[in-house]
Amino acid sequence: MSTFDESKVNRQKDGKFGFKSAGDPVAGLSFDKQVSSRDVHLATDAQRWEYIEHSKPSVRADVAHYGNDKHRRALIDDPEWIVRVSIAKHGNEEARWQLIHDENMFVRADVAQYGTDEQRQTLVNDKEPHVRASVARYGNESQREQLIDDENKDVRYAVAMSGSESQRERLINDPEGHVRMSVANFGNDSQRERLIDDPYSGVRMGVAREGTHAQRERLINDSDSQVRMIVAQNGTDQQRQALINDESDVVRCAVAWNGTTEQANLLADDPSPRVRQGAVRKCDTATTRKLANDPSSIVRLSVVDTTHDRAILAFLSADEDPIVSHEAQNRLNNESFS
Repeated sequence: MSTFDESKVNRQKDGKFGFKSAGDPVAGLSFDKQVSSRDVHLATDAQRWEYIEHSKPSVRADVAHYGNDKHRRALIDDPEWIVRVSIAKHGNEEARWQLIHDENMFVRADVAQYGTDEQRQTLVNDKEPHVRASVARYGNESQREQLIDDENKDVRYAVAMSGSESQRERLINDPEGHVRMSVANFGNDSQRERLIDDPYSGVRMGVAREGTHAQRERLINDSDSQVRMIVAQNGTDQQRQALINDESDVVRCAVAWNGTTEQANLLADDPSPRVRQGAVRKCDTATTRKLANDPSSIVRLSVVDTTHDRAILAFLSADEDPIVSHEAQNRLNNESFS
């Protein structure tokens, strides 16, 4: 294996590595050659030094990911922000200090995410809400306290997401439904109880998802189908039974996917193909055979994907839909059946 000579790599007058207009390829590297992330991951140290001058930013970003601190130091002033983001994610504390005032907000946000509390404190009053939200999510309680009254709803959402119970308590009546939704998602059952009748459906969805069965019972007839769908996904079989004839097919589909075999069997006759597709996963063998003749190819394809009955697969291997028949044949040829 040849030894890489760093002195032969193209440098600018200030001693930094050049990019894009780097001149002739070094060590025989073709800048037109396709280089994958796997190539960079498996590359030698010398090859990564070559890739540092590659014309594609994605390759240089992969060097920052898989390389060492010396590679990242050489790339710290790369003109493309995706490279500097990779350094912020995978570099050391010193590299993040160099990037802490980067012109790109995504770079600074990743410094906040992967850096230290001291670095996050430097960014706590950043002009971009995206950066402040990163501080709120990954910082400490003191930093969230500084951001709890932030003018931006996404920042306050992050405070509610990662903050303390007392901080969520202060945000429970936030004027933005987006923030109250975060309290519903990450708060306690007492807080969800006070949010159960919130006018914003996203908040009630959070209660249905994270709350108690008693709270879901009160939301079973909610005016929003997405709330009822979440009740069906997370509720009891009795609650799903109450929703089995819901006017919305997304709700009935959730019952089919999460309910009992008996409920799936009943929904195998549903007028909506998406509901019948959901029923395939839970129904019994006799019902599966019936669904193998379903008029919808989407339903028949789901039968192919889920059944362990060789006879059903053999039947569907001659299906009129080429995708259904191909997948059935593929399973027959590559899997063993008892």
